[in-house]
Amino acid sequence: MKNRDRANLESGAGWREILEYIPQQIIEIDLTGRVLYMNRTFTDRTVDEIVDTNIFDYIPEKDRAHMRQVYQEVARTGKAKHIEHTMVLPDWSQKWFACYIIPIEHDGKVTYFIAINQDITEQKTAEKALRESEHKFRVLAEQSPNVIFINQKGRVVFANRVCEQLLGYTQEELCAPGFEFLSLIAPESVPLIQRDLARHMHEEEVPPREYSFVTKAGERLEGLVSTRLFSFENEMAILGIVTDITQRKKAEESLKKAHDELELRVQERTVELTLANQRKQLEIDERIRTESALKTSEEMLRSILDSSPDSITVIDRSGNFVECNQAALRQFRFRSKQEMLQRNSFDLVSEKDQARAMRNIEEVIRKGTMRNIEYEVLRRDGSVFDAETSAGVIKGSKGEFSGFVVVTKDISERKASEQALLLSQAELRDQKKALEQKNIALGEIIAQVEVEKQKMNENITLNVRRVLFPILDKLDQASDPKPLLDVFRHHLDGLTSTYGSRITEKTAHLTPREVEICNMIKGGLPSKDIAELLKISRATVERHRKNIRGKLKLTNQDVNLAVFLRSLQ
Repeated sequence: MKNRDRANLESGAGWREILEYIPQQIIEIDLTGRVLYMNRTFTDRTVDEIVDTNIFDYIPEKDRAHMRQVYQEVARTGKAKHIEHTMVLPDWSQKWFACYIIPIEHDGKVTYFIAINQDITEQKTAEKALRESEHKFRVLAEQSPNVIFINQKGRVVFANRVCEQLLGYTQEELCAPGFEFLSLIAPESVPLIQRDLARHMHEEEVPPREYSFVTKAGERLEGLVSTRLFSFENEMAILGIVTDITQRKKAEESLKKAHDELELRVQERTVELTLANQRKQLEIDERIRTESALKTSEEMLRSILDSSPDSITVIDRSGNFVECNQAALRQFRFRSKQEMLQRNSFDLVSEKDQARAMRNIEEVIRKGTMRNIEYEVLRRDGSVFDAETSAGVIKGSKGEFSGFVVVTKDISERKASEQALLLSQAELRDQKKALEQKNIALGEIIAQVEVEKQKMNENITLNVRRVLFPILDKLDQASDPKPLLDVFRHHLDGLTSTYGSRITEKTAHLTPREVEICNMIKGGLPSKDIAELLKISRATVERHRKNIRGKLKLTNQDVNLAVFLRSLQ
């Protein structure tokens, strides 16, 4: 600004008074850095206290030499320059400013500067928080044993390393603009995933689904996919977490194959025993026991395979929880996230495993990661369960160690199921030995076999008359025969049981309608379906159930009615 222009302003409305209304901070600085004027201060000190001080005294020492060079460059070139820098306040706090330095010339020489400052501290803080949030997400994603991806407008915009390992595509390939997302999906799963994507686009929640995937090498994988709609880079996107359940599916197939092979062996033994009537009943009893034991073992294993999603927690250097997901709250039975974040992770490790846990933490810090370590851990209410954990180190923006990310699986059911399977196998061996001993005494029970055959015929006749005929009568009138057919199949499987005679003995005072409802309850129908099939209200069904429990002397007893009726086999 020329001196004449300054004089005109000062002689008119007064340029300094005008600057007081400008929202930016305006500072006049001479060539040595001395503050000549400023319209507003950036500290709790007054303007008069700052005037005549040196502007470089407010610059952090590590940046001071650079800022002097910037002002020298502006003075030398006569060109204005924009720079972002920090300033130290008297309370030792720092603020970020976007500074526009303007050289003011007189007679062709720069005589002083005008610096226009804009406080951008909040912007810088937000940018730092965003970087830290993104870093934390990427650390969690890379430490997760599951596939984690982000789909935006039908295109993959993020995929973790597990995604590379399982599907065979690199992250660059998956996130390439031309990559077809649906090429990862097996043909039979494409319609289902298209429907779910459409639901997400209408901002609807989609429950976890099982899809079949195809790897780059053409191999098939089975996955349990949980998805959630969220905002990513100011646009809606889908966050997906895929749990590889291929091994679980293979285990189910192996279990089914074992079941089929066992069934074949039972049938072969049945054919052999039919050659001698005196051995037939013994083989039938053995087959029933074997099938029952196999069904129990199968249900236990299925319960393990259908376990809930894993919990993920972030722990600081002192072992305190600083972040957790909803699965962690459910797994450890905390009522809120705030409640869990007030606890230390070692509070949830049983006393006998705490020393080992400390040693493993040192190992994680040294190696960076540790997987599939088993502990006995505690829930909030003090109950104990077995867990399998994987942990990895989290590093700060400067590479320093700042905490851990821990993935925890509840393996209590798997442990219990393995023990039950061993017991079941031992029982089968005992039953086989008992059968061999019974065969030795076969001659002593030939007469009893004929009696049992006669009793079986009577049971079949009574079951058909008391159980199956009423269901067949209902099938003619039912608008939806499927529930009745399920009950019919259930009772057909137990055709040779003593249920017909035992329910007659137990239910001398039951009405025909109550006997009919007993058959439906035993077949697994809930009250709602029974009411629809019999065209009566649900309240009436509940009243019948109450009367039946009273007549069977089950009132005020913790006994399930369906289980009791099935026990009459």
